[in-house]
Amino acid sequence: MNPVILPAGQLPQETIKAFRWQDNLVHRHLDWLSLEERLTQPLAFACTRDGVLRALLSAAADSPQAAWLRLFECGRGYPHAQAFSSLLQAALASLQEQEVPTLYSLAFSDWFKDLLLGNGFQETDQVISLQLTSPQAAFPVLPEGFTLRQTRRVDLPEVLALDQVSFTPEWRLSARTLEMIYQNQHYGTVMTDGSRVIAYQSSSANFQGMHLNRLAVHPEYQGRGLGAIILQDLIAQAQAWSTAALSVNTQRENHASRKLYARLGFQPSGKPVPVFELGVIH
Repeated sequence: MNPVILPAGQLPQETIKAFRWQDNLVHRHLDWLSLEERLTQPLAFACTRDGVLRALLSAAADSPQAAWLRLFECGRGYPHAQAFSSLLQAALASLQEQEVPTLYSLAFSDWFKDLLLGNGFQETDQVISLQLTSPQAAFPVLPEGFTLRQTRRVDLPEVLALDQVSFTPEWRLSARTLEMIYQNQHYGTVMTDGSRVIAYQSSSANFQGMHLNRLAVHPEYQGRGLGAIILQDLIAQAQAWSTAALSVNTQRENHASRKLYARLGFQPSGKPVPVFELGVIH
């Protein structure tokens, strides 16, 4: 019997859970949302054969201009390249209907990188990890009229609007993702100019120390050292909490952020992760 591609949401949750307990081949994107939630969304698809679940693929369009592959999971012994291509075509058809122009993916392993290249993806960037060990504070001085305080839930609509104008489409957050970041952050701050939020950061705690999840400064205020002030405040907090290290991810092509982090003592850490993209609408 030929494989059947169908929306993952049509399958019983028990079937998906049983499949995911197996020793499968898995690519999973960095994500704030649970897989259970992702697999109920419109861009999640399943491949079955002979009535048995063989593979899953989930994509998500957090921005109207860009989507990301969030999950590909295939049972070992099943032809994963065939399953990936079939599931990808279903996702691309849905993205075309939504007029989302570009699909992106990270590749943490060589086997998944080969799948992407074999299906027309091209490498366009890299995610690089940076780390500041034994953070030492240089207490920031705010310009007159500016305030820096901890983020409140009421700030989230302004923070989301700021995020949308501060990043290119593929790196923008959805309201749902921002909400999850807020719920799980250890320390978050916003900077205001007296009337509106013009910069923010969100950081979480982990076993290695703290991780800067997000840093954004409104384009109208960039180049004034405000990002450095927010980072210095974060470093001061990390030092107060005896944090061993502060980490952050950025992009190889984001030269402004790399320059800022280097100036404050961050050093490369770990292996870069390639970013791939595929045009959906030709």
